[in-house]
Amino acid sequence: MRYARSGNLLAALAAVVVVGSLTACATTATSTPMAAPPTATPIPGATPVPVVATPTPVSPTGLAKLTSLPENPCDLLTVEQISAATGLQVTAQQRVPTHEEYNESLQAQRENRAPPAGSVCSYEMSGEFGSISLMLPSPEGRTSAAYWEARNTYFRGFAGSAQAIPGLGEDAWLGGGASLRVLVREGVWFTVSLQWPHLFGVAASRDLLVRTASAAISGEVPAAVAPPPTVAPRSPIPRPPTATPDPDRPPPTKSSLSNPLPTIAPPERESASDTRLYLTAFQNGFVSVVDPISGHALQQIPVDGDQAGVTVSPDGSRLYVTDGRQEGQLRVFDTSTWEVIHRQSLSNLSLMLGGNPIALSPDGRWLVLSFYDYERGPRVPNEFGEYGTRWTQVFDTERLEFLSGDPFEPDNCPGAFIGLFGLPPADLVGRPDGSEVYAQCQGSVAVLGADDLSPLGAMSGSTPLAIPIVGWPGKVKVALAVSPDGGRLLGLYPMDLGANLLLYAWDTRARSDPKVVRLNDQIDAPYATAGRGDAGYLVASHDGQRLFVAWEDMLWSLDAETLQIGQELRLPSPVDGMVQSIGGRELYLLPSTSGNLTVREQGMFTVDARTLQVVRHASDWPRIVWPFFFAAPRPSSPSD
Repeated sequence: MRYARSGNLLAALAAVVVVGSLTACATTATSTPMAAPPTATPIPGATPVPVVATPTPVSPTGLAKLTSLPENPCDLLTVEQISAATGLQVTAQQRVPTHEEYNESLQAQRENRAPPAGSVCSYEMSGEFGSISLMLPSPEGRTSAAYWEARNTYFRGFAGSAQAIPGLGEDAWLGGGASLRVLVREGVWFTVSLQWPHLFGVAASRDLLVRTASAAISGEVPAAVAPPPTVAPRSPIPRPPTATPDPDRPPPTKSSLSNPLPTIAPPERESASDTRLYLTAFQNGFVSVVDPISGHALQQIPVDGDQAGVTVSPDGSRLYVTDGRQEGQLRVFDTSTWEVIHRQSLSNLSLMLGGNPIALSPDGRWLVLSFYDYERGPRVPNEFGEYGTRWTQVFDTERLEFLSGDPFEPDNCPGAFIGLFGLPPADLVGRPDGSEVYAQCQGSVAVLGADDLSPLGAMSGSTPLAIPIVGWPGKVKVALAVSPDGGRLLGLYPMDLGANLLLYAWDTRARSDPKVVRLNDQIDAPYATAGRGDAGYLVASHDGQRLFVAWEDMLWSLDAETLQIGQELRLPSPVDGMVQSIGGRELYLLPSTSGNLTVREQGMFTVDARTLQVVRHASDWPRIVWPFFFAAPRPSSPSD
């Protein structure tokens, strides 16, 4: 892949994302008393989720030597010092930019001037523990007032994940369990963050952050460093019923990224569901058309390249696939015959880094394709790499031709094209009356006309910044849905590794400011898991009475009007995809199998949408990594 050279920056920026999310939420504020974290509301009839007790504060030693901040954040601690402070083997350090500095670098490139130096030092750790980062504030932000402004804003907005840390400098606070900010003295403050705090646990993560900050302040290593943490085993979860294998078909081979799904047997085909599931995944090699009852493939369509973009028309009559290695192609399939009715070469590869590179408007008329070109500017030639750009094109599915123009250009969808971090056109949702289409942009939701995708403005109020880097904690990977009557637009925004699961609800007719509910005030949500897509999933029931939210290994049912959680289900594995049956009676969930620490079950789980209980499990699937997953009706004249 021509964008493979981007990997070093992605790894280096992974721990910066959490820091950036804390910075983004800071707005002008005055000092106010801080409320105690809210208590989770019990859910009647639901299985309680354990609450982790707050650990005893660590008392660091010697906190008096740091009198000013260096220009280079890597001058705060050497590799040897941070290894001694944490008890972990740190293999390298690298100076990298924040997301804001990356955007400034793009502008500097356009103006032929030197890019800014990075404000973050990333210390890479061996094994599966990611990195620790030290971030310095900008020169203009090196004041106590800037520190307290950020602190007060965060504690007001996210009290449930904010925690004061006594005994460290003049003041210190922990946000989301992943980032620790420390005010040493007037004008001297910095941030320490962990890339994957959930691997260590709450107490150990906090201890590592405090020890690192203590060493940075004093230049000394705190005593009694604990050995590297291990991942605590999960409590056993009863296995759900498994799909019955056909005795005439040999057992599945060992899991492999290149294995297709098991093929449906004749008895299973006769009782197949009216719902068809469409699935492709990284290095899987196929687009699989799956019967949800058996969990087996009705069709396997080979793809060229590591991953294909895929979507299906609302009536299930057409399947759209983009793939390719050096250059791309678009294929349109008639799902009643599985014949290719249109094939078109694409001059560039589709963008896979941020998610599914193609999306279909709710009426099935407009197919939006996202492209990436390493050679096409703007480019950033400096110490943290060179990157191409991305753009979108719209394909008319009736005329089978591309339109001119780009509806997602920056003026129409602010922030959607910031170098490597551009947003894919995922989650195009719309009102059932066909009047409007909604798309997530950077910090806002764009409103487009359904007739031609022309810009109509934006929904009122800002949203968290969406950073679509697949597999890296700290980003906000957005899920959008529209209520069946079209009156509400809903958005799920997982922030701070799940410490803040925010549900936004807009009135689409009034376009008033959204109602924002923090789901963590009702339940104790798990942290994001390393090695998976780190996304939340949102589905509105067909009758409009409930919403379904999946995050990690939890599934919740909410009252659609009050946004209050009424039921919850703990699944045997974190979720990397959720869709609803055509009749609305069942939910289909894909377990994550993309990281060694998260693989507990493979195959698809079927959940009864009324009782929120697992009713089937197709356990004989291969590993599915970073899937794209859709549901559609059975075609009118099926050949499968």
